[in-house]
Amino acid sequence: MKPDRIQAGHVAAASFRPFKTAVVAVGVVLAAGCAAPPPVREIVMVQVPVTPPPAEPAAVIAPAPPPASKAVLDYAEQLASLPATDLPREIGRLNEAGDSPVRNLQLAMALVMTGLPSDLVRAQSLASRVAENPASDTSLRPLARILAAQYWSQRRAEELIDRQAQQIRDTQRRVDQLSDRLEAMRAIERSLPARRPGAAVSAGELRSPTP
Repeated sequence: MKPDRIQAGHVAAASFRPFKTAVVAVGVVLAAGCAAPPPVREIVMVQVPVTPPPAEPAAVIAPAPPPASKAVLDYAEQLASLPATDLPREIGRLNEAGDSPVRNLQLAMALVMTGLPSDLVRAQSLASRVAENPASDTSLRPLARILAAQYWSQRRAEELIDRQAQQIRDTQRRVDQLSDRLEAMRAIERSLPARRPGAAVSAGELRSPTP
């Protein structure tokens, strides 16, 4: 009977092993299910402000220089208030300032202030030179043309006035000569003796008296 019991015990043990294994597996699963779940990691998105790169400094645009014509117009205002006694010295300064379009127009305006015909001729020549020079500043050439035309018109007007004045002087001189002759004839007539009424006129009296 012992061998049968031992064999039966072996059989029972062998049949119990799979059940035990299953129980252990179920226990592991249950233990795993009952265990606390791992903590959930909360992902926090932090938005870091993006600092833009520093902007490049804006280029400083230098103001455009004033046109050359402004220097000439400003000088014209200064010249208008210049005392007449300082004008020759100012003309001398401009003569020594060198040759440039601005200087030529300034000198032309100063020369006109003298009132001399020769200076007016030179002023017109200087203005015409600037107007006809392609290298002159674009703002100067129209102004130079205006000044040259003005000086030319002034020359023509002054020449016309001079001719008329000369004609008046010539006419007045002829009038004065005729007046002198007439007065001389009257003086001769007054110096002649008075004639008697009815007296015959001699041949000598018929001749014109010599002055």
